[in-house]
Amino acid sequence: MADEEQAETGEKPPESADLDARVGRLETMIAELKDAITGSGGSGTESAPEPPANVAEEIRRQIEERDAREKAAAEDKAKTDRIGALETRLAELAEKPPEPMPRRVEKLMGWR
Repeated sequence: MADEEQAETGEKPPESADLDARVGRLETMIAELKDAITGSGGSGTESAPEPPANVAEEIRRQIEERDAREKAAAEDKAKTDRIGALETRLAELAEKPPEPMPRRVEKLMGWR
């Protein structure tokens, strides 16, 4: 079937040396991708955080992480509140039909 496709397109079958070189390049690419996915490669740009030297450093790190989470939650809540306030304000600004004109009699008699 591959021979039929090559015959239709007019291509020559690849030489064995070219094929070996191509397979070798593909295998190295696959190995690099596996290393990148599993993280076992040494060429990664991100390094794992170093373990703390003592308990005080560990506690400081945990407090900083907690503060960062609280700050992010507060920013998220503020953003949500602002969006809610803008939506209610937008609903108030929606176009309303005009009030009907007062009748002439009511205007002259001062009933309105």
